[in-house]
Parts: sequence; structure tokens; C-alpha cells
Amino acid sequence: MASPPTATEVAPRPLLLAAVAALGALAAFVAFFRLGVASWLSDELYYRDAAQAYMRGDFSVNRENTMLAKYTVGVVQEVFGDSRIAVRAPAAVAGLLTGVVLLLAGRRIGGWPAGLIAFALWCFLPRPEVVGDFDVGRIQIERYFRLEVFLGLFVALALYAAWRWSEKGSWHWAVAAGVSVGLATASKAPGILVLPAVMLAGLLAQPLGRRSLLQAAAVALLAILTLLVTYIPLGTDGFDAISDMFYVDDLRNNDITTPFVFFGRLYENPPWWANLWWQWHSLGPAAAVAVGVCVAAAPFLLPRRILIVLGTALAVPLVFFLFRLNYALPYYYYAWQPQLLLLCALSLAAAVRRGGPLRAGAAVVAVPLLVAALGTVRDVATIEPEDYKRVARDYEPQLRDGAVVTWGLEAGHVLRNELPGIQVLLDPEGLTRVSPVVVDPAIAQRRRAPGISAYLRRNRGELTLRHVNRLRLYLPRDEDRRP
Repeated sequence: MASPPTATEVAPRPLLLAAVAALGALAAFVAFFRLGVASWLSDELYYRDAAQAYMRGDFSVNRENTMLAKYTVGVVQEVFGDSRIAVRAPAAVAGLLTGVVLLLAGRRIGGWPAGLIAFALWCFLPRPEVVGDFDVGRIQIERYFRLEVFLGLFVALALYAAWRWSEKGSWHWAVAAGVSVGLATASKAPGILVLPAVMLAGLLAQPLGRRSLLQAAAVALLAILTLLVTYIPLGTDGFDAISDMFYVDDLRNNDITTPFVFFGRLYENPPWWANLWWQWHSLGPAAAVAVGVCVAAAPFLLPRRILIVLGTALAVPLVFFLFRLNYALPYYYYAWQPQLLLLCALSLAAAVRRGGPLRAGAAVVAVPLLVAALGTVRDVATIEPEDYKRVARDYEPQLRDGAVVTWGLEAGHVLRNELPGIQVLLDPEGLTRVSPVVVDPAIAQRRRAPGISAYLRRNRGELTLRHVNRLRLYLPRDEDRRP
């Protein structure tokens, strides 16, 4: 089996610099162009408000998640305010930095071609947040403030540091690997799932002995200590916050349903394969098949050590999310994206390097990936206000004229933030004037609202239906002033 090129093997320098500059500029465009255009996600608002509370010393909210990412956005809000761009910019930066780390990791493991492919796959493949038939978080999750984005950055850093540790057994890279695992966990608890792969990376490359075992123990200890450091601002309440996180996890596993819709069928709790469906739907069938082919080919193209480390980094979160949790949310698949796309990039680069039929096969596999990447660039270039933001813009007079009823608490939270000052309720019973009723089918297909359903049936003849992207607005006929 041919060995991957060393880190010193590079493409002709002018060509290499041009490729890096072009990809970097395009990646920055995808990450930041019109970042504030999309409607708020409900969770973004909860994290925004939690971060503001943390800056005031109030750590009583959103204790079901670890703290680091919310500290980050809290500091940014202190400096730049709480606009959409200010709230989302830290995630966009983290997403772009994840691409840079994958470039460095790919280059170190498989040479410059692997690094550039890893960067391109990460920065340009779609990663939307899909609920049922609807993209509620359009284009890429990194364009919203999601905790998973920070988890992904530190997972990539942990794998890169672990590989560097494995090359020479150096203590400073072992320390960097442990701290990175801790930061991933401090961003969101499943970050700890990268620890087995990180420890394997060092132990497989060195003779087992006192030094290597001490380094592995230090990696695990530093991961835990780094996580605990992020709870220092809470004082002794930090222990209760960690306990609350496990308590909420137990509730979600046993008592709280997370409805899942698949081709019109409603599951009260997602089936075990729900995260795989979200992965499939986010990439699109053709690109998902291409990535699957890369993963399937990896055992035949990559050295065993690479395969064991990245295979473990991929398998552990997959097993955890598919079989340990009784609940699933449409962005959980993000937890294994850095290692998945790094493995895919290394396979593609190895096939190209082998030449002949393998190179031709790599070109075929790359076509759907390129098409999906171009679609991402196109979607960013043409992004316009949709859904709640467009409703707030186009129907402001009607929304301010009486109570607005929304189907679901999340919808009310978003609409109230898109148009501050409006009165938003969840049930029209007893109201003399409702204007209008806003139905989000991404929520309505999963959760019932008997009061709203009865109101719409009872007043069908007095209401006019208007569609705003995926949203449905039911307006009293005397208010139906089409914008």
C-alpha cells in the first residue's frame, strides 16, 4: 500500500497559494454573506438570552447544556449588541475555522490535496436544519448560533492535535489534544465522544510504555479539568448545573417526546435511524451517496492507523446518537460531520494519487459533491428574507392590530423577536379580535393545538389564507390588505 505524502510535499507554490486564496475567499462568502437575512431560530433566541443572563451573573437558565459557546456569544453581545449578525457571527467564524483545521489535518495526514479537499467539502457542502419537509435553518447550520458548531470546531482541533501527538509523542500536543476535547465538551456535552479516538491516535503510534500511558491519562484528565474550568463562574452552583444537565437528559430519554415526521407519518419519538435520515436529507441523495462511497472505500485506500482513528471518531458518536438516545433533533448529525468529511477527503485524495481507474472513480464521485457545493454558493448568493422575517416585514400593520396567535411557543418567540412590541398568544379562546393566526407547518405537523384548530374551523368563512413561504397566515377579511 502506498504511503501518503509527507507534510513537506506540496504543490507548486504559486498554484497552491492561488487555490488556497480562491477557496478561502469563497468560503468566507458562504460563511458571512447576508448573515442576518434569515429569520431567527427559536433556540438562537434562548441562547442569546441565556448568554446575556450569564454576563449579568445569572446562571439559572439553559443549564441543560454546557456553557462555553454561550459565554462566547455573551462577550460578543457586550461589545457589538444583540443583532442577528452579532449573535451569529461567532458561529460563522467557528464554522470557517473548522474548515481551516480540517485543511491542516488533511494536509498533515494525506498531503495538500487531501487538505484542500477537506476544506472544500466542509465549507461548501450543505448542512441545513431540516424538520419534516422544511428547511428551518437554511443552507448551513453554521449560519445560525448553534452550540454544535463550536463542538465541531474543537472536535476537529482535538483530532488534529491527536495526530500531531501521535507523530512524535510530544507532551505539548498531548496537552493540546486533551484541552481540545475539554473545549468540545464545554461547547456541548457530546464533545466528549471524540476522546476514545484521540487517545487511540497517540497509543497506536507509540510503543506502550510509561510515557505513552501517562500522556493518555493526561489527555483524559485535561479534558475533564478543562470542562470543569468553564463552570468556575458558577461557583459551587456549578455542581448543581452539571447535575441538572444529566437530569434533563434523563427526562428527554424517558418522559419528554420529540415528535418526528417521515413522509407524513408522525412518530411520537424518533426511530433509531432519524439522525441518518437528517444526514441524508441535509446533503441530498446524490451527495450523501458520494460521501457514503468515500467512507466505504476508505478501508481499501487508507493506512490502518488513519482508518482506526477516524473510524473510531466517526463510529462512537454514531452509536451514541443512534442507539443511546431515545430522542433526536434535526441538527444532531453535526456532531460527526468534521470526522466524516475528513475521512471522505482522505479517501478521495488517496484514489486520485493511485491514478488509473481509481482516479476516474474519484472524479465520478466528486461530481455530485461539486454540484451540491455549487448549490450552496448559489443559495447564499440569492438568499432573501423568508418565513417569519418576511411576515414581520410585509404584514406589520395587521400584526400590530390586535392579538396575534401562533401555533406553538417557538413560533411566538420568533415572531415576537422579529417584530418587538406585538402581542402574541398561543390560544384564541375568549379573544374578541385575533389578527392574524400564524401557522408554521414545521411545528403543526408535529404538535397539536386544539384551540387554534377549532377557531379556524369555526371562523373559516371570515378568514383569508395567505402563504408566506412555508408559513400560513389566516387574516380577518377586513384586514386582508395584500402587501
